[in-house]
Amino acid sequence: MKYIRFYLLKKLKKGRNMKTINHKELIKLGFSKAAAKNIIRNGKSIAVQRFKDSRNNNCDVLQLSKSPFENKRLDLAPLDIIEELLGFQIF
Repeated sequence: MKYIRFYLLKKLKKGRNMKTINHKELIKLGFSKAAAKNIIRNGKSIAVQRFKDSRNNNCDVLQLSKSPFENKRLDLAPLDIIEELLGFQIF
């Protein structure tokens, strides 16, 4: 059983490398500290909502109990969602 879980986790992680961004990188782009933290907070809330929607619609063998972005101390948000919010590509 232990090996099956390891194999499933390895298969799930393969190809799912998500690029993230934090508020310090947004500050380097010219945003104020408050604006950068607000953008990250909005991006995280969108990521959590998308996770919950996909979790309800998906019947995978392995399901996470909550989104990795559902942590208020985490200073990261998915890059693609932040680019959607801002309306331009960052990197």
